[in-house]
Amino acid sequence: MSDRLAEIRARLDAAPSACDWWVENGVYGICGVRSNDAHDADLIAHAPADIAWLLDEVERLEKRVRMYEVVKS
Repeated sequence: MSDRLAEIRARLDAAPSACDWWVENGVYGICGVRSNDAHDADLIAHAPADIAWLLDEVERLEKRVRMYEVVKS
């Protein structure tokens, strides 16, 4: 696993379930519970860059798979 993937995984593992997030005036909430937890903030703060990086990585890997399939056939 790359360092970047490990960092993203660590942020995700350190935070509660991402499906129940909300943000109000800089306060992060999970399931109706307010939190100023640094793990929560870290996951949210990095989310746009992490998602962009993951999408780029998926695209790169899909291209490699397509090239492999062409060479293989």
